[in-house]
Amino acid sequence: VSLRVYDFELSLEGHLKTAFDLYTHMIEQRYPRKDDEMSPDHWKRLSKITEAYYIDMLQHRINPVLNINPLLDDDLNKVDRYRMYGLNNFSIGLRGGTFDNNWPKTDEEIERLLMLYRSYGESLKFNKMMELSYIYTWDEGDIGNPQVQKVCSMIHRAHPELKNMVCYMGIWEPAKDPGWGDDIDIWSFQIDYFDEAKLNVLRKLNKEIWMYVSDPDDKGSPSLDIDADSIEYRILPWLCWKYDFKGLLYWSVNYWPYFDPFKNAMNTKWEQNGNGKLY
Repeated sequence: VSLRVYDFELSLEGHLKTAFDLYTHMIEQRYPRKDDEMSPDHWKRLSKITEAYYIDMLQHRINPVLNINPLLDDDLNKVDRYRMYGLNNFSIGLRGGTFDNNWPKTDEEIERLLMLYRSYGESLKFNKMMELSYIYTWDEGDIGNPQVQKVCSMIHRAHPELKNMVCYMGIWEPAKDPGWGDDIDIWSFQIDYFDEAKLNVLRKLNKEIWMYVSDPDDKGSPSLDIDADSIEYRILPWLCWKYDFKGLLYWSVNYWPYFDPFKNAMNTKWEQNGNGKLY
């Protein structure tokens, strides 16, 4: 056997974008304030714990969603710091899919956000972070919802380089809902709804395609649950490579509401071990 070993190193920054959400309110729930601990000390401890999770995610090539405020120096410095660990993309703002789609309901209230998002865009542009950022604009619901169209339009009018990312159990079909998704930049579809022909239609409209994994069902798609076969975890990035999906999204790495994660892995109402709980 003749074997040649090439001299190479893996780059610090991964080439597949990832967006895995760390629920910070779950950290506070599972790391409560101690009896002799003052509130400022507890906040500092929670900040250190959260930072440790973020860095550990990045060291495993998993990008936290982050939801930073581009107008705060502390948040911009956080991005610079995490880029040293390989961060290749992040979300901005405190509205959208990771906050139960908490956008205003009326057109007037949506329009009032335009100047804020214009400031976001200007800050990102000035700090050379625009290409790394996106807005997790909407999570699931009904394709064709007019509120999604209004919010995405407002964001693009605020700053055309801001990127709207949406997640859906399905794929927008422009022939059925013409114009509805014109201001969506990144379409993230749930893995069970893979349809190459429909996705190619979106690609022709210059949409970036991501895939996301949530709870498994009877369709046989790969998942990240503990009970899944090991190949399922490993094949996900290969699927992204084969079909040219630019990103892989996962809803939570620390969903701990119902049970102590050190005592019970069945942490969701769907009775699946480890769904949304990589930690």
